[in-house]
Amino acid sequence: MDGMELCRQVRALDRGSYTYLLFTTAHASKRDFVDAVRAGADDWSCPDFPDAERSTYAPGVRTMGKQRRKYTDDFKRDAVRMMRNRGTRTVAEIADDLGVAPTILHRWAHVLDKDAVAKRNEEGETLEQEVRRLRKEVEQLKVEKAILKKAAAFFAKDSE
Repeated sequence: MDGMELCRQVRALDRGSYTYLLFTTAHASKRDFVDAVRAGADDWSCPDFPDAERSTYAPGVRTMGKQRRKYTDDFKRDAVRMMRNRGTRTVAEIADDLGVAPTILHRWAHVLDKDAVAKRNEEGETLEQEVRRLRKEVEQLKVEKAILKKAAAFFAKDSE
């Protein structure tokens, strides 16, 4: 199987997410380029094939740099929030609705999680340190509550 046939088969699959196909070759003929585009290639990399000729023979083909979209931090946070609160929907469905790949959503979630752990609160603690401290405080409060319960029961007996 050659690259052209592989490209046709990938395009024939209906996987729900888009696979970007880049042909890298030493073949510099216009015919090879046109065949690759017809097979479903998104871009073509060949040192001897000038970029100017791409638009002449396949006007719809753009380079990866031109297709890459920038997303705001707010959009990324909202997308991750949607992914985490998705209910019965799959990540692929959420990603499809947003026009991004599921792997991008997972990557954004990972980065946001790392950022949250690295942020520090007013006392200069990371999130993990704060959680550990608060858990210790909760345990101490549980002990104090148990002592007060016993004391209340003791004094209730004396008043009867």
